[in-house]
Amino acid sequence: MAKTELTTKGHFGSKKLINVKWIGGKLASKLNNDSSLHDLLSSQPIIDATIFVDPLNDVIRIYGSWKNKNFIITKDLFRIYDAIASHIKSI
Repeated sequence: MAKTELTTKGHFGSKKLINVKWIGGKLASKLNNDSSLHDLLSSQPIIDATIFVDPLNDVIRIYGSWKNKNFIITKDLFRIYDAIASHIKSI
């Protein structure tokens, strides 16, 4: 298991992401050491930077909060999920 822990500044609509840290063991440590992943996450809106990695039976889920019902994913968000999956495969 791993999840992002966000440091923010401001309130409501003016809330800005200051720092992203992963918590949750060996995987979180590996994700925290990936500077390109950190840079990608830091440039995302808060809702997209909130990511969870959970084991589920014999698979691992990588998910976040969806902004709308159309399940639109940006290229950067896909790159983030792909980087996380690469780290999972390497463990």
